[in-house]
This record gives sequence, C-alpha cells and structure tokens, in this order.
Amino acid sequence: DTSAGNTLISSTLIEMPAEIKLLILSFLPSSTLLNIRRTCREFNELILSENTLCRDYSDKTQLVSSKKAIMFNACTQIIRTRNTGIIRNTDISSQEEVSIACLTLGDIYFEDRRSYLHYPEAFDYYRQASQLGCIDATFKLGMMHEKGLGMPQNYREALTLYDKAGRKGHIEAQYKVACTLYAVARRSEKREGDIGQKYYQKAVAWFQKAADQGDAAAQCNLGVMYASGKGIDKDEQKAVAWYQKAAEQEHAEAQNKLGFMYDKGQGVTQDYQKAVAWFQKAADQGYAAAQCNLGVMYASGKGVDKDEQKAVAWYQKAAKQGLAEAQNKLGFMYVKCQGVAQDYQKAVEWYEKAANQGYVEAQLNLGWMYANGKGVGKDERKAVAWYQKAADQGDAEAQNNLGRMYANGKGVDKDERKAVEWYQKAADQSYAVAQFNLGVMYANGQGVHKDAHKAVVWFQKAAEQGYAAAQFSLGAMYADGKGVDKDERKAVAWYQKAADQGYAAARHNLGVMYKTGRGLLKDVHKAAAWFQKAADQGYAAAQHNLGVIYENGQGVPQDHRKAVAWYQKAADQGYAVAQCNLGAMYEDGHGVPQDHRKAVAWYQKAAGQGYAAAQCNLGAMYANGMGVDKDERKAVAWYQKAAAQGDAEAQSILSAMYEHGTGIVKNGLKLVKRFQKAAEQGYVEAQFILGGIYANGQGVPKDARKAAAWYQKAAEQGYVEAQFILGGMYANGQGIPKDARKAIAWYQKAAEQGHVEAQCNLGVMYDNGRGVAKDEQKAVAWYQKAAKQGYINAQYRLGNMYYGGKEVKKDYQQALKWYTSAANQGHVFAQYQLGVMYSKGQGVKQDYQEAVKWYQKAADQEHANAQNNLGLMYKNGQGVDQNYDEAAKWYQKAADQGDINAQAKVKELKELTKLLSK
Repeated sequence: DTSAGNTLISSTLIEMPAEIKLLILSFLPSSTLLNIRRTCREFNELILSENTLCRDYSDKTQLVSSKKAIMFNACTQIIRTRNTGIIRNTDISSQEEVSIACLTLGDIYFEDRRSYLHYPEAFDYYRQASQLGCIDATFKLGMMHEKGLGMPQNYREALTLYDKAGRKGHIEAQYKVACTLYAVARRSEKREGDIGQKYYQKAVAWFQKAADQGDAAAQCNLGVMYASGKGIDKDEQKAVAWYQKAAEQEHAEAQNKLGFMYDKGQGVTQDYQKAVAWFQKAADQGYAAAQCNLGVMYASGKGVDKDEQKAVAWYQKAAKQGLAEAQNKLGFMYVKCQGVAQDYQKAVEWYEKAANQGYVEAQLNLGWMYANGKGVGKDERKAVAWYQKAADQGDAEAQNNLGRMYANGKGVDKDERKAVEWYQKAADQSYAVAQFNLGVMYANGQGVHKDAHKAVVWFQKAAEQGYAAAQFSLGAMYADGKGVDKDERKAVAWYQKAADQGYAAARHNLGVMYKTGRGLLKDVHKAAAWFQKAADQGYAAAQHNLGVIYENGQGVPQDHRKAVAWYQKAADQGYAVAQCNLGAMYEDGHGVPQDHRKAVAWYQKAAGQGYAAAQCNLGAMYANGMGVDKDERKAVAWYQKAAAQGDAEAQSILSAMYEHGTGIVKNGLKLVKRFQKAAEQGYVEAQFILGGIYANGQGVPKDARKAAAWYQKAAEQGYVEAQFILGGMYANGQGIPKDARKAIAWYQKAAEQGHVEAQCNLGVMYDNGRGVAKDEQKAVAWYQKAAKQGYINAQYRLGNMYYGGKEVKKDYQQALKWYTSAANQGHVFAQYQLGVMYSKGQGVKQDYQEAVKWYQKAADQEHANAQNNLGLMYKNGQGVDQNYDEAAKWYQKAADQGDINAQAKVKELKELTKLLSK
C-alpha cells in the first residue's frame, strides 16, 4: 500500500532531527517525495517548502543538492495548484475538502521563505478554512493575531480565536487560552487580588481540558496550579500526579518539577534518589533548570555520592544555556574552590552574566567581589551599585550591605539616615544582621534619635533568631539597665546563649559576671574558665582579665609569669589597660625582672591612648625619676591629664603638689586654668571637674554660678553625673534661678541613663508634685528603677508608698520587702518603720522581739521615735525582759532630742519608779 508506506515514512521522519531528515530525503526518489507530499498531511507540515529545510541549512550544501531543492519547490507548486483547484471547484468538492485545501494553502504561504510578504494570503486562507469549521485554521488565525504577523498585534482577538478552537477540542488552543488567562491573572493579582484569583480558576479549567486530552505541557502546568494553590485548592499529591503524567511523556519541565517534589518531600515521601533520576531525565534532554538542580544534588551529595566536579559540569551545561541560577552557582564554586581550582576572575565572569540578567543573588555576590577586590580591582562604588540593584529587588542581605556602605561612607558619601533606611528594610524582612545593625544605630543615636528602648527591641528580634552579636548586645543592655529594667540574671542568660556559640565578647562578659557574682553565684573558677575561652580566641579584654586573675590568684593558682604572658598578648593588641598593668609588672618586678624603662614604655603606650591610670603612673615615674630622668613638670603634666579625666589618685596628688608648690607654682588659679583649657576644648570630664572646683571652692573662691555653667556644658554632652548635679542646682536654686521643671528635665536625662539618685529624685518630684502634676504612680515607677539597683533611699521611699497606700494600693508585704532592703543597708528610717510593722503585725506576724531588734538599730543611730518606742518596749516587757531603767534610758535619749512625748514619759516613769519603791 503506497499510501500506508508514505504515511510510515512521514511519521518516522517527524521524530528525527532536521539534519537526518535532510539526509533521508536526499536519497528518496523524486516520485516518492512527490507522492508523500501529495498524500500525507503531516509531511506537508514537515517540509512545506524548501524554505523550511534548505534555508536553515543553506550553508550545508553537501546535505541537500540543488536538484533536490528544485524538487522540493516543484512539490510545493503541485500541492498549491492541486488545492487551488479544489477550492475553485466547489461544485464537486466537499466542504471538508475545501477546508483542508484552504488550510494547506495557508500553510504554504505561511511557511514560504518570503513568508512576511505572504502573510495576508496565509491569513485569508486560514480565515476561509476557519469559517468552514477547521479548528486548526482557527488556532493559526489566533497565532497570527497574537504575534502580529501580517497585521497589528491583537491579544484580545487572539484569545477569542483560541477560545473558539479550544471549545471545539483543539488541544494547543486550550493550552494557549490557559496560558493567556494565567498571564492575565498574574498581572491582575498585584492590583486586584480577587479578580486575579478568578482568572487563575479559569486558567485551571482550560489546563484541565488540554491535560485530559493528554497534552503534556498542560499536564505540567496543571501540576503547577495544584502545587501553588492558585485557582484551585492546594494539593501537592495531585500536583505530583499531573507532573508524573507529563514526565512520562518526556516533558522535560515536568520531569524537573517532579524531581523537585521528590527532593523536597512535597506530595510524595522524600526520596533523593528518585529526585536525581527525574532531574537526570530532564537534564539529558538539555533542560537547563534540571541540569542546575542535578548539579545541586551532586554538590550536596543528596541521592548520589557527593561529587563537586560533576556538580560543576552540570552547572556549566545549564550556565552555557544562559540560566542565571546556574551561572551564579558556578561562580560560587569558583570562589569556594569546589570542584574546580579557585579562580576569582572566572567567578566574577559568571556572577556578572547572572547579575546582568537581574538575578538578585548574583548581584549581591558581585557586589561583594567588588567590595573586597576579589577577581577585580577593589571598587566600592561598583559594589554599592550592585548592592543597590539587589536591594531594589528586595534582597535583605543586599539591603543590609547597602546600609553598611552608607553607615561607613564606603563607595558613597557617609549618610547614617540612609543607612538606617536600608537596615530598616532588611530588618522588616526579619534579616537578623540588619536587625542587630538597626539596634546599634538606635543605641548610638546614629541616623536616628538615640533610643535605648528601640535598640533593645531590635536586639531582641535578632537575638531570638540566634544571632550571637545581638544576644551579646541584649545581655549588655540588661546588665546596664539601658532600654530595659536592669536585670543581671537576664543579662547572664543572653551572654550564655552568645557564649555557647563561641562569641568571644560574650564569653568574656560571662566571665566578668561569674567573677563579680552579678546575676548568678560568684564563682572565680568559672570566671577563669570563660576568660580562658575568650582569651584563646584572641579577645584582648579577656586576655587582660585572665592576666588579672593569674596575678591575684583568683580561681587559679597565683602565677605572675602567666599574668605577664596574658597582659603581653592583650597589650600587643593595643589594649590600654593591659599595657598599663604590664607596665606595673615591670615596675614592681612581678613575673619579669624589674625594669623601670620598660615600665615607662608600656605606661606611655597606654597613656597615649588616654588611659587615665597609666597617665597617673607615668606622672609618678617622672616625679620619682624611675626609668626616666626626674622631671616634676612632666609629672604634673601627666597628673593633669589623668585628673582631667576624673582619676581620683591623680587629682589627690595634683592637689597636694599645688598645696606644697611641688614642681609647680602654689596657685589654685593655675590649677583652674589647666582644667579650663581642657574644658574649653570640649573635654567633658574637665568640664565636670571644673564645675566641682567652683562648687567646692578648691583653690578658688566658691562660685555657684560658674559651677552651674560648667556642669551645664558637661550635662549637655550627656555626662550623667553632671546632669544629676545640675538637676539638683535647679531644684534648690544654687547658682541659677530655682526652676523645678528644669530640675525634672535634667533628672530625667540622668535617670534614663540609669543614674539611681536621679531616678529617686525624679520619683520625689512626682511624689511631691514639684515641677509636674503630682503622680504617685510615676513616683513609684521611678523609685522602683532605683530600688531595683539597690539604691537605699529609693527602697525606703518605695516602702513608704506601699505603706501609705494613697494613689498606689496599700501593700504591707511590699512595704516590708523594701523597708527590709533599705534597713539591711543601714537606713535609719527604714529600720524604725520595720520596728513599727513588726510591733503592729502589719504585713507580717506580730513579733515584738523583731520589733525590738529594728528599734534598737534605729535608736543606735539616734532616731528619736525609735528610742521612744524602744523605751516603751522595755517598760512593757514586750520582746525584752521588763526593765524600767532601760526604758528610762531610752526615753531620756529621745527626750534629749526634743521628743515631747518622751519627756512626758520620763517624768511619768520617774513617778512610777518612786511609787513602786515605797
């Protein structure tokens, strides 16, 4: 059967690559070729004109002879003539024959080598065929409208035609309609979510139609819809089922997606080997995404033996096809020397290819390469440019990096506000590093108003994600009571978390907490252990502290040589305290031979960094001619530097030198001038000391106004003690007009920095309604802050608030708690109040012995009421043996202080004694 044979040849050729088709066709007799062209519709589409094959391989003349090309043309002409005749002879031709003839002629004109000149003829024949019910022609008309072939593009008309053909069962048309609706849904989703969802639902329906007819692409896309839950309830098992159907038809994308589902365990039991198998099938078809995924499996050793060289090979295949993800991964392999020799230049080349496609991770990586000069000349401006591109796409790491560039002025003008903006963007995406950096900006007031509370909030967010630097910083905030109530236990907890991750600063601080017993039981052995861990990491402060504990034998056997060794390590890193201590070891000959010259050398290093103790020690070396020629003027100069920073020893020595005229003129005014010079240069410690000199009249007449002026300058620079003192001067009108509101303002500033006396005084202002409306709740809040830090007066006042119970609810147990805290520190009024509460059984079981104990303590401090009450206890024999002599003694002490009740009781007791003696 010639027709059957022609059909067999045609169907066989369709499955073959184009070059092999040409070879086979070259050997076919012309008559056979003509018969095939006349009888086989599929073959018509395969080689509709010489344009289809000969044009594409015109440079391969050895494959197609000119004679054969002429034969192809002849075939086409015969088909054109035959089908034109069918159309013209409508009287004898059936509608179906005319329809097929119109479609064939449309194909001939569409596929002509000068097809752009013949699109109108192709369109006209397709239109005639479509009108006769040919759905293939309807579909092709839609394609011409979609692509704008021979006419302006018209997507709406294309969709109408695809819809028409699709409803009649045309698979390709159904798929086109689905794809179009899907694209519309994606665009609408961003603007109008509900409308987008409706289009997704319509897309699903059309994908379903084509998928049910076995279209692999539609089956794959239907799987996508089930996997994403767009337009249909999410169902990963159904997604897998549709991917499977398409994959079994060798649909590469579906094979890749099926591999992904097995890799991630979505809709199926996780199975890396099956994932690899499906990735392999798609990769072997040249599907770039699968080649990349297969590379990932080899790189990670999932489902296959780990083989970085094979990973690179697959990445290369995908990268050469232009897949940005693979290009980026290949760049990474070159950076990390995985599967290939390290080659930063090649890494840059691949990153650049991916970055130029807008691949965000590659843009980030390329920015890093420019920032660090890897594979390219270091160029921070280019680094910023690439970070910017990635950041604009919403990449959190790039946003953070861009923030850092603005914060440090690298590649851009320094702009801390912009730094904060970019950190904020990344932090809002929960990027821990950015959250930490944003916390730092709030803590330091860089680019934003200083706000310790917000700093804590951001540190907390990053810390809860396990970011060690944030955990450490959060611990420090709790330790210092900045932005949160001081809580040393919480500080220890956060230090521990960071220390467990190997964060050296946290290990050091944890050592400090163990050494001082803050937030946990004091344990010098554990302190030594944590210092050792941090010191072994090269952390200078820990090396210094390890030196201290070896010097003093705390938690370790005393060993001056080891102390010197650790001081040396820290000192070599420029750690000023260690340099000073190392100097002291050389000065005293501890752990090293005594060497005053070396002592001076180390003191100078530390003093040059502004370390006050070293400056003081250096002054002593000059004063005594140790390691240097004796020079009292230089001694004074170093003492002055140390004193200006508030070093008490230097201030004391300097005062004595002025008093005795040692090395300097005995003149208090000269001392003032020395400090004034530093103060006028903005040196805050000098401003504060100068305020104290004028306030106390040290070497100069007392001058409260000048004192206030210098305290003001120091306070404005944030010097907390100056803020507190200035608040007191405004409260009492010392050197400045009395102004309770300004007093509150300065107390507030100092209080927010954790100054306990300021917190207490601020509570007093609210308690008494001075400068603000009376507010006992706020008074209690401030008393509590100071009380929790152990400030005795605040503890007593807080006890009063709970004892009195006006705006604050009366609570004897709380009152007892705070009175006890203050009383144990020797607060006389708290001791008296405890006596009252125990004697009356307020908040505690009545206990006269305990009442006597506290009255006694207060009475010993000359508290008149306590003495009076203690007399009463002896008179009545409450808590003590009855003893009129002791009663008289304590009544008399109270009376001597002017206590009228006690005076009356002394007289009463004398009369009673006389009566009893008769």
